[in-house]
Amino acid sequence: MSFNNHATLEANLNLLQSSGCSNDKIINIVLRNPNILNTSTKKLDEMLHRVENEVGVSPNSSQFLHIVNVLVGLSQETVDKKYGIFKSFGWSDTDILNILQKLRYYVALSEARSQTSLTFLMKEVRYKSTYVASHPSLLTYSLEKRLIPRYEMWKLINGKILIKSRHGFYTVTTWSESKFLDKYVLLVKAELPDLYGLYIKRIAK
Repeated sequence: MSFNNHATLEANLNLLQSSGCSNDKIINIVLRNPNILNTSTKKLDEMLHRVENEVGVSPNSSQFLHIVNVLVGLSQETVDKKYGIFKSFGWSDTDILNILQKLRYYVALSEARSQTSLTFLMKEVRYKSTYVASHPSLLTYSLEKRLIPRYEMWKLINGKILIKSRHGFYTVTTWSESKFLDKYVLLVKAELPDLYGLYIKRIAK
């Protein structure tokens, strides 16, 4: 790619170095997203301060520039909306920090997806914010094709005690589709043929 302004490029490189980021980390993030050096120096400076002082991630952290990289591509309004969604579910600043550190691209997901995922996980499954924050992959899975179909199947099978070796819901969400079919769905096909059919139709949509 080409850089629009060499003065901005130089100023941003100096800013990243003066903020405490090592050259190796700067090179790594620039290779991933060269546009970070085309960002206005003022905005980049604001994001560096925000990640360190508000999000609470040190420039020494391997996650620091990755979070900065996500934030510079978003408006302040969008970032504030993300925080607002977490806060509306009672998340503490610590829990929000944990999810940002472990799932740094989360803030790039749509507000609608964030809202529906958190509603399902915290209202339906009844997970606490600390649990979701420590298991960030839950927010990356499709509600329609993975979380909801598996939860319905898992809940019914566990309720009827149709399988002796039962697993927690989080565990079954991490399985591949073939493993979930083998260990859960196919084992109860004879007892619950209608549920089996509904599950197959749902994930096929």
